[in-house]
Order: sequence, then C-alpha cells, then structure tokens
Amino acid sequence: MHRRFDRILLKGIVDDEEFDRDLVRDQLIKIRSQLVNDNILSKALYRPLDIGTSKIMVRQSDFDDFNNLRDSFLSRLKNDSARNCKIIDDIVDIMEGSNGRWKSMIVYSMSVNHAHAIACELNRRGIHSAAITGKTRLRDRRGIIKEFRTGDIRVLCNHSVLTVGFDAPNTDVIYITRPVYSAIMLEQIVGRGLRGTKFKGTKNCLVVTPQEQLILERRLGGRNIVLAEDEIKARLLIDEEE
Repeated sequence: MHRRFDRILLKGIVDDEEFDRDLVRDQLIKIRSQLVNDNILSKALYRPLDIGTSKIMVRQSDFDDFNNLRDSFLSRLKNDSARNCKIIDDIVDIMEGSNGRWKSMIVYSMSVNHAHAIACELNRRGIHSAAITGKTRLRDRRGIIKEFRTGDIRVLCNHSVLTVGFDAPNTDVIYITRPVYSAIMLEQIVGRGLRGTKFKGTKNCLVVTPQEQLILERRLGGRNIVLAEDEIKARLLIDEEE
C-alpha cells in the first residue's frame, strides 16, 4: 500500500498524552480533503431517507456480541411494506431522476429475500438490477459482478457479501437499507464507493441511509439511538448532497 501511493504517508501531529477529539477530527477532515483533491478518493455526499416518526423499541437481546442488530430484529424492518416502498421509490428517484448523474448503485439489503425482492421490483420499474448474496453460486456471482462493472446492471442488491475485497470502481451510490451502528462496518460499506478517478473510480459518491426512531429500552439507558444526519456526516466526514 505504501508503494502504491508513491511512498507518501500522511501523518498526524496528535500527542497521545493530550488527546483532543476535535483536533483529530480536524486532521482527518484535512487528510480526507487532500485525498479527494488528489482524486485518490471520490467526494462522498450524504442523503438521508426519512422513514417516518414511528418509534421502535430496541432491547438488549436484539444486539449480538458484536453490537450489531440481530436478524430477528431486522425482520421487523424488512417486512415493513411501507418502509420498503419508500426505499424503492427513493432508489428509482436517484437512478432515474438525477438526469444521469448517478449511474451505478450498490444496495445493502437486510436479508437474502430482501435483496431479491428489491432487485425484482426495480427490474419491474425498468432499472436493470440483480441480487447477489452469500447463497449466490460463485460462477453466477462472477457473471453478475462483471455486468455491474460494465454498467449493464445499474443496481446491485447485496446481502452478506461486498463489504471488503470487492472491486467495482464505477460505483457512485451506496444505499444502506439497515441501521448500522458499527463505525468500522459503516466505513467498510461506504468504502466500496470511494475510489477516486486516479484509480478509475468516480468523482463523487452518494451515500444514503434510513433515518428512523430506534429507542433503547430503559435498562440500556433509554436514549434515542437514531443515526441522525449530523452524526452520519460526522462519522464519515462527508457533506450534504449537492
């Protein structure tokens, strides 16, 4: 990796003994800006999808050992027809209502069936889409990814794959349909669309996440854990959609 970037390292000036969160963030913003200006990274833009004001209680048992929401909880979201309609309508608006600005989208779905259902509906609406999951045969997976890279498939609906080690530099939209509370996982997902033009990527990448009111039960603090727009932007160091 060092050789790939001409042996140039970007180093911070933070003293571990005097850790300053704001200072670290400011330095990260400067580093990200430099990488964007150098076309190594694409410029990430954020667009929230307002799911609604209904509040959903999250219990301690809904989290696994890695602080991720269990599939049993996510099923309450993925089976919500009104929520799914909003997601599909929003995807169509992005891909068809942007005058060709956004061309290639990866959708992070909540289950295998959820991925297939979204792809099926998008195809019905005239947007060439496909689903790829952990159950997709390797030969079929390679064929689908090839069509996505060439632009024949515009929307790739994914579950259980395509978080790390996936190379599709033409990706310019990352659409996340599930709540993600792991900063590391969020970075891995969004990173699939951040390759800059210097590495055959894109100038801009649009990141979309749902906004919904998820409330922790009282013994977990009773606090609202909705990933608000400002928090998403703070985590990813990204700006509003232009």
